Amino acid sequence: MKNKFRRTYISGSKKKELEVMIKVQGKERNYVDCDWIEYRRLLLTILIDTIIVSSSWKNLFGKIRYLLLIFALLLFKFIVVFFGLLALSIVFQIAYMIFSAKEKRRIIEFNICQSVLNNEIKKISGIELTKLNLL
Repeated sequence: MKNKFRRTYISGSKKKELEVMIKVQGKERNYVDCDWIEYRRLLLTILIDTIIVSSSWKNLFGKIRYLLLIFALLLFKFIVVFFGLLALSIVFQIAYMIFSAKEKRRIIEFNICQSVLNNEIKKISGIELTKLNLL
């Protein structure tokens, strides 16, 4: 999977992405004339993008924490540098844990959205769509 550290908006900007989502939902926004297949495609694209961003940050912080720990062990003779690098490694470990939790939460959100949308599409049109597996 390619690393990505910023989310890419559909149509290039947050405002245009919102306009596209509103257009897909229909004019009256009562979801009667909503294009559910296109809505599902757009929403899952957005959710997958946010998962990739969280995963990229998690992987980066995971690698940096180990590098800092290795440098700290190599510079064990210099106590101040050792403890400084060790403290930075702990900070990056905390960041890694935060982004790991975000990634798990976003995967759960993705699965819930996918289930709800698939059930809604099946109820309205009778089309049964398969679930995408991220793990």
